[in-house]
Amino acid sequence: MKQSVKQAETILADDLRRYYLEAMGIQAWAGRYSPAETEHVSTAMDAAPSGLSNAGQSPPLSLTALEERVSACQLCALSSGPLRAAGEGNPAARLVLVLLSPPGTAQNKHGAAGRAVLGEEEAALLTKMLQAIDMDLAEVFITTVVKCAVPAAQTITAAEVTACSQHLKNQLSLIRPERVYVLGETAAQCLLGISDSLATMREQHYTFEQVPLQVSYAPADLLKQPEYKRQAWHDLQQLTRQLQADPLSTESPRSDQQQSDEV
Repeated sequence: MKQSVKQAETILADDLRRYYLEAMGIQAWAGRYSPAETEHVSTAMDAAPSGLSNAGQSPPLSLTALEERVSACQLCALSSGPLRAAGEGNPAARLVLVLLSPPGTAQNKHGAAGRAVLGEEEAALLTKMLQAIDMDLAEVFITTVVKCAVPAAQTITAAEVTACSQHLKNQLSLIRPERVYVLGETAAQCLLGISDSLATMREQHYTFEQVPLQVSYAPADLLKQPEYKRQAWHDLQQLTRQLQADPLSTESPRSDQQQSDEV
């Protein structure tokens, strides 16, 4: 009887996963994905000049205190804009997602006075992607490399990244996640201080602030170029295996073939 119940639960889980994959625009099958097992430890942000950073301040004691510090930050020109966001989500998350910057006012789901890290369409897509690996958006913490919205015609400068660097380091110190998942080529380049392409970075394993880090596609890019959703799905499978292999996880990792059969 117990075995029959377990089989029924597995069938329901498989059907739900297929539903979310189809909602993402991905056919319900998956191939193998074996990224290079090369680890890079980035010291670019640690070595950045501190003239415009908040590195000299004492660390905040909570995420609420950090949010207040971000709200009052005047370290770069972006602080004059109408929108900034420290981050949102589970303060005890195993997984922290990092994007480049908050969306502009037009895309912000809370309007001009809001503090959302994701636009509505991005949030909807990311929700489906996480549900496809049995995770909920409420389980993760989402933040950005730069805490203020960047005008559409403006390029983020090294000084602006440096000004926000300690905010992100403080977040990771307070949350203490098991994995960092950076979404987007520019976000990863700014965070890691490198100029590699997204294709190259997706095949590497990095460490930032002593936390394993993986790079994948930004939701906004997937909305514009849905043909890359399958590669993004492969990245999520790799992330799932890493989380399952962590000693704090109670689940056993599944093989590529098992995952391919399930979806």
